[in-house]
Amino acid sequence: MANLTPAQRSTLTNAQKQLEAALARIRQLQNISTNYFKEGNQLLDRAKQALDKLYKTYELAARNQKVILTRARVHSSSSRFSHFLTTLSFVLGYPGNLGWVATMSMGFDSLGQAFQTASVPKALALNPSPASKSISSVELGNLFSHPNVFQALKEADSGKALLAMAEDLLMLAHVEMRFSTLYASLNQIYIQINQLLDGRLNGAVSADSVIAAASRSSGLGKQIDVLARELEKPKKLLEALNKAAKACALKNQQTGVREMERWIWVVWIANLKLGAWSGPGFAPTTINKRNADALDVDLIENQLKRLNIIGPNSLLKVDFGAWTTNEDENDAVRAAFRLAYPGKPLPLVGRR
Repeated sequence: MANLTPAQRSTLTNAQKQLEAALARIRQLQNISTNYFKEGNQLLDRAKQALDKLYKTYELAARNQKVILTRARVHSSSSRFSHFLTTLSFVLGYPGNLGWVATMSMGFDSLGQAFQTASVPKALALNPSPASKSISSVELGNLFSHPNVFQALKEADSGKALLAMAEDLLMLAHVEMRFSTLYASLNQIYIQINQLLDGRLNGAVSADSVIAAASRSSGLGKQIDVLARELEKPKKLLEALNKAAKACALKNQQTGVREMERWIWVVWIANLKLGAWSGPGFAPTTINKRNADALDVDLIENQLKRLNIIGPNSLLKVDFGAWTTNEDENDAVRAAFRLAYPGKPLPLVGRR
């Protein structure tokens, strides 16, 4: 049995009381963080399920567009549009993954303010033990069942906000684990203090080290109060995730195959190249990489009209009329570009 001075015994007794209170408080905070994570994970799952359904809608709509482009390519081989064979061969591969990204970017931007809520500050990392663990892209990506959905979120400004929420949610899981580590560490000190006071301390542990640890427990309550205040922040995260989940679900409900196909065509048109004829007459020998004339292929133009993408009071507010000119096509490309890439400089018209 260690011979303790009255001062040492007093230090140990005070530390014992503080640790009892601290351990109870930490366990409470750990339970709170666990519940926050469970609720947040459920909300994120709702958002992810809606996004997965949106992607399936996208795949169906993209298939419809591919059918039209394939037919247009075959038709062009025996018509005055034969020079579009190369052009449509290139365009046929679009939208692909990039199309999904751009399409979903527009979809996310139309969700309104739901995704604009600031995510939880990075100070959420409580860091009660060593330096905060950062969330890797792989760890974040593993949250999503389809890589294209994850890619779209990374590219869209509003999607990035949802990823920030998901990252904070993963950080909250690390916080819960750090609470466990902190609890185990303090509980070990608490046990050793009790053993020292009762004269049962393991011979491998020195009394001086236990007394030193007990001395460091002074002010532990204030430190835990700081952690408790930090743990108020996930409330904002849950509010943001709830809005995001509702917005994703609403977007999924409002976006059928027809609406999705409209957006896919808009992205497709926005990525056509402007330009001008490089040779004389109606059928020049070279086109200088221009492919906006693909809009004058009947199968494509008729589909755009059926979807009300072009025509009177259409989505692009461009009407080709009875005769389609280069400027009509350029106007359609510019209008689609404004919708697909708002705020970016419009493509220039010229021989390129």
